[in-house]
Amino acid sequence: MLRGGPRWAIAVVPCVAYACASASMTLLNKAAVAGAVAPPLFFLQFSQHLTTATLTWTLHALGVFRLDGVSSRTFWRWVPLNFLFVGMLLTNMNALRYVSIPMVTVFKAFSTVATGLGDYFFFKQPLSVGIVGSLVTMVR
Repeated sequence: MLRGGPRWAIAVVPCVAYACASASMTLLNKAAVAGAVAPPLFFLQFSQHLTTATLTWTLHALGVFRLDGVSSRTFWRWVPLNFLFVGMLLTNMNALRYVSIPMVTVFKAFSTVATGLGDYFFFKQPLSVGIVGSLVTMVR
């Protein structure tokens, strides 16, 4: 969508969109699980995933973006990651039941720092001064 646009927009727009979506999901999930009649976590997760899949397929059908075919080999390589992702989502929702949003955000910040350090140590991805400064600011 942003191809050919200004370089800053190609970098900034997806990050801002992600931040808005993440904050919205956290607030809405907290409202859902903290309500008087909280739905079971599995149902809430299932309905969110079904909505995401339906929206993705619809946007693909409308030509907004293209979905490439997935080989059997690629599918099986991604299965463990999908289990970890769903586990992360379920534990996040369960935490939202019992802990305040600021506390969950603190844990998310620490996981972001751990991810950055993992990227550096496991994949030899260099960390710029700006990234290190951002990570330090997040845990400060």
